[in-house]
Amino acid sequence: MTQTGRGGRPTVAPAGAHRLVGRVSEIEVLERLVADVAAGRGGVVLAVGEQGAGKTALLTQGLRETAAGAGCRVAWGSGDELDEQFPLRLMVKCLEGDGIQVPPGPVAGPGGGATGVERVLTLVERWCSAGPVVVVAEDLQWADEASLLAWGRLTQRAARLPLLVAGSCRPGSKRADRLSRFVTVRGGLVMELGPLPDSEVAVLASRWLGGHPGERLSAVLAQAGGNPAYVRELVDALMHTGRIAVTGRVAELAGDAAQVPVPASLRAVVAERLASLDTTAADVLRWAAVLGAEFVPADLQVVSGLDASESASALQAAVTAGVLVDSAPWMRFRPGLIRQVLYDALPQAVTAALHGQAARALAESGAPAERVAAQLVAAPDETGDWAASWLAHVAPVLAFRAPAVAAQLLRRVLAAMPPADSHREVLEAALVTAAFLLTEQEEVERVARPLLASTTDPDRAAETAWLLAYTLSRTGRGEEAAVVAEQSLARPGTAVVRAADYYFEVGSWDDALAVLAAAQAHAGHDLPVHAQAALIALHRDDRETLAHHLAAVRDQVFGGHFRYYQLWLQALDAEREGRPEEVVAVLTPCLDPADDMPCRCQLLPMLARAALAAGDGPAAAAAAVVAAHEADREPLPVDVAAARWCRGLAGGDPGLVLEAAACYESAGRPVGRALALEDAAVLLAGVGRRAEAWQAFSTAAGLYLELGAAWDLRRADVRLHLFGIRRGRRARPRSGWEALTPTEATVARLVAEGRSNPDIAAELFLSRNTVQTHVSHILAKLGARSRAEVIRQAFQQQGGE
Repeated sequence: MTQTGRGGRPTVAPAGAHRLVGRVSEIEVLERLVADVAAGRGGVVLAVGEQGAGKTALLTQGLRETAAGAGCRVAWGSGDELDEQFPLRLMVKCLEGDGIQVPPGPVAGPGGGATGVERVLTLVERWCSAGPVVVVAEDLQWADEASLLAWGRLTQRAARLPLLVAGSCRPGSKRADRLSRFVTVRGGLVMELGPLPDSEVAVLASRWLGGHPGERLSAVLAQAGGNPAYVRELVDALMHTGRIAVTGRVAELAGDAAQVPVPASLRAVVAERLASLDTTAADVLRWAAVLGAEFVPADLQVVSGLDASESASALQAAVTAGVLVDSAPWMRFRPGLIRQVLYDALPQAVTAALHGQAARALAESGAPAERVAAQLVAAPDETGDWAASWLAHVAPVLAFRAPAVAAQLLRRVLAAMPPADSHREVLEAALVTAAFLLTEQEEVERVARPLLASTTDPDRAAETAWLLAYTLSRTGRGEEAAVVAEQSLARPGTAVVRAADYYFEVGSWDDALAVLAAAQAHAGHDLPVHAQAALIALHRDDRETLAHHLAAVRDQVFGGHFRYYQLWLQALDAEREGRPEEVVAVLTPCLDPADDMPCRCQLLPMLARAALAAGDGPAAAAAAVVAAHEADREPLPVDVAAARWCRGLAGGDPGLVLEAAACYESAGRPVGRALALEDAAVLLAGVGRRAEAWQAFSTAAGLYLELGAAWDLRRADVRLHLFGIRRGRRARPRSGWEALTPTEATVARLVAEGRSNPDIAAELFLSRNTVQTHVSHILAKLGARSRAEVIRQAFQQQGGE
């Protein structure tokens, strides 16, 4: 730890002090500069970083301690707010500190000025004639003009003297920019000390805590924005209040993470940063705090009521003050503690009102549903007509994009809504969807059953019945699920084709064929009946049945929704015959944004795979772009999975394709999961990751066998045989990395990236409980006791590939 001595100068850290965390490469550069000056070669270096970034500690370890061992004379001084009023004040601190003997007569004569600057230069040159010299001027943002002039003149002389001139300053000001340009022109180095990454913050905190920070404590420390001093203040405050418990080698937060106060010392630092802002900028920042740690500038303009120029000017002032960071198209508080301080300063009644006002303004401006919802959920009194009307309009999409927020809003609005309200049915249907995605089984059943009994909308009834049946099935109540499905099919107006679609996607192909056979008696069903039956026959390699259904629709025109089946059949037939160029030609209409084709996301992975087989990289990349657009437009789990699948194929990234397979698994889609696993196996084998390739291939093959998909199984065998990988040659090990299933391997990879269980659940559309189960299995198979050991083994696994 660095200590502070006379004039704000750092003293040498005590013996055995730790090396500075996260600045290893910077320290090595400074040590080389000291070695150069000891050999007679001068240099210039400027460290730029926000308050608390570790500039003093860096210069102390990299220069002072190294220079002392190299026999250099060290002159060190640190500026403060008072220095600007006194000519050469900072240079006097540098040259008269640490016991350095200065010739009689102060370097700064009456009034300072040019004479004093010349005395500084003469003195330093005299020292250089006797040996190497290191001059360090910290906090140059507060230096007087004469000291800046002297420091600048010294950097000019450094090229011909054994002189290393160093300085530090805070960013975000004209002076900082001027100093950086000056050093660069002199051929010097500008070191920008950015925030420490989370991994380094954990190492830093563990030195004070006596254990590695756990998941909840790490989330709190993340609010410090990677600022080492802020991390220390937070740790000190938490330890002082008994909020940290160390078990084994893990330090975890005790109690509710939401109740962690900002230490008074940090509040004072934040107040200092904000003091330089005018009233308009301060008001804008309060609105920004209401919007969240990150916000879109256009939203801030909407809620604050400022015009574009006023808003832009206020934001620029905040960026200059180091309060906001521009991460286009977003802006964010850095560190996040600044936002918390601003937000906590507002009374709760005021914040609720501001959130409600922001929600209305954003809704009226047409802002994305999730951004309006984020404000609305923080305004508990907003349950009236406008909230119900807005929620009814966006609920179907919001339930998929943000199911937890949607569920909270839907419950609140429904509780205050009259039974006969026209919006009630739409909101109840959306709540069923959100609860299903959150695996809130009891709520799905509680809301879905009365909704099924009352609704007269056949599509809504079919969707609700499917969600209820699937929920009953995954909770072990298969017979009840079958009854719900049968009752749904018996309802007048139920879309039989949709029911068959459902059975096909969930792998119940015999049930799909039974529904299709019953539907043939109804007029107008011939085309989709034969098309869907042909698809199943093709996958099962039933050539006779396939020929029968294809003959029945050969001369018919596929239009609207059914055109999707036509393209699918043609593409699969071409793929089966080994003609990837024809597959690309058939599916190219899927890339046309003007073509409002339904279900195109299900065809795009096939297009990407065929394009790669045909050597058409641009077509594969185009498929990935279109899939991403479709997923952004309506982020259903299967669309998100297709987007990751296409991006993984186009970029040769098996991890993304495995993520897609996990998404299909969570959505109960074994067909999509098997196909994605097959492609992931090919990509893994292609980069030499044979063990993982075999795992993915083995799982895909097992799914194909369960489906009876003989043609898919044969195709997968051929593709993997090219890499020397065959089915059934060995059983999966019971322990070690190779024992992980493909989904477990995907979860383990995300754990290794530092993702929390909630983050992984959101990423893969799994419930948190499911993710926790996967993590428990991973720990058991790897013989690991903590997530940190999973991370270590993941790194070892990557290094061994």
